[in-house]
Amino acid sequence: MRKIVNISVSEDMFSVIQNRTRAGYHSSVSEYIRSLVRMDDQESIRFNEEESYKPPQKANDAFVPEDEFRRRLIFENSKTKEASEEAS
Repeated sequence: MRKIVNISVSEDMFSVIQNRTRAGYHSSVSEYIRSLVRMDDQESIRFNEEESYKPPQKANDAFVPEDEFRRRLIFENSKTKEASEEAS
């Protein structure tokens, strides 16, 4: 059984939704939103399967300042690069 969900979006987001739908990427706004939910669900599954993933203990732990995010991203990318070089 389907449920109806109403959402409020900014003008910019609405333009993106309209453009994606009109360009033929999705047949309707609903299909576009369902597609985003599916992708988010798959991403969540992938993160939960990783050993290093640890969910935030507190709500504030979920927020990472941009400079810290970039530092972590660079660190994770360097570990991945090192591992691939060792494997070759």
